[in-house]
Amino acid sequence: MIDLSGVVVNYNSAAFARGAVRSFLEEGRRLRIGGRPAQVEAIVVDNASPNDEPQALAAIEAEGARLLLHGRNPGYAGGMNVGVRASAGRVLAILNPDIEFAPGALGRLFDYVDANRDCGAVGAKNYLDRDRGIVLPRNHLPGLLAHLRQTLGHLSPAWAARYAAHRTREAHAYWTAEGPTDLDMLSGCAFLIRREVFEEVGGFDEGYPLYYEDADLFRALRRAGYRCVHLPEAEIFHFWSRSVSATANADPMRRFAVAQRRYFAKHGGPLGFLLYALCQAAIERAPRGWLRRPMDRIEDLGARQDPPSMPFNRRIGAFLAEIAGDPLFILAGGAYGSGDRFEFPRAAWEGLDPVRYYVRVLELPSLEPAGTWTVQKLPR
Repeated sequence: MIDLSGVVVNYNSAAFARGAVRSFLEEGRRLRIGGRPAQVEAIVVDNASPNDEPQALAAIEAEGARLLLHGRNPGYAGGMNVGVRASAGRVLAILNPDIEFAPGALGRLFDYVDANRDCGAVGAKNYLDRDRGIVLPRNHLPGLLAHLRQTLGHLSPAWAARYAAHRTREAHAYWTAEGPTDLDMLSGCAFLIRREVFEEVGGFDEGYPLYYEDADLFRALRRAGYRCVHLPEAEIFHFWSRSVSATANADPMRRFAVAQRRYFAKHGGPLGFLLYALCQAAIERAPRGWLRRPMDRIEDLGARQDPPSMPFNRRIGAFLAEIAGDPLFILAGGAYGSGDRFEFPRAAWEGLDPVRYYVRVLELPSLEPAGTWTVQKLPR
């Protein structure tokens, strides 16, 4: 009997998928159940990747995975359901191709979900880089109230500041949690779920082309009475968004919009969907100058290839630096430090795409802002 099946969906990301399989199987070989070695398998579903050469896909098989060539691209949810149906494990590891397990992480996740029958899914603390320089954002189950707050934040700096303060408090609690923590949603990049639970809630909804299929699944788990547990002592490195950025022809923003609309149509009810539609109309019809106005004064550090340094006007005993791709910090990673400046972690910086980033530093424990900067990363 197979104890654990790792399932990965690949689309133009074979090099990452190979690394994910290697990490999963290496950790799987260390897994013990009642003193015996666990039986572990890895399955990779290729959704008709147009850019991955046959030898790149063959390298995934050489790592020990079973490769399924789907022949078409039904989206992430469809590919994942194909992989799950082909697997035999009583516990499933749902994995993005761009992840890597820290030593011991897989065993901790498996032991928790296997021992706690009220746990529907368990996930790890996710870092952007192996040096643990930046911890990735907490995922929230999308809801109409949060969507309304975000919409108001796009239109008004005052509302943006209110939303950011609320999000930061929750993110800080998440990033500093020291034991199992119940959440409304986990990161979809990597989580473990028992097969019986996955099948009970119907698996992934294949109507989502990309994005929101994980939110839909976690919503179903909570509706069925299961807990979604964040296990901070298990750590995963998620080389965030690289598999998506490597797939320029996949039009991820268009797919995101389609998936978001489906999610709120499915779960919001007629009045909820009307509120969602009004929010979207407000964003689309607002003058461009109204949108994404900064909450605070931002110091522009210009464009650079090397990691930036952000000096303060005084020494700070402890601070939280948030890193985001927009000046509203609606979705932000975090880094902790102390001193008279924030030095952007090199390993994290090297892994980021060459676009504009925003950094704001908040003093601890008050979470009062101490400064905000922006920098354009140049390609090497």
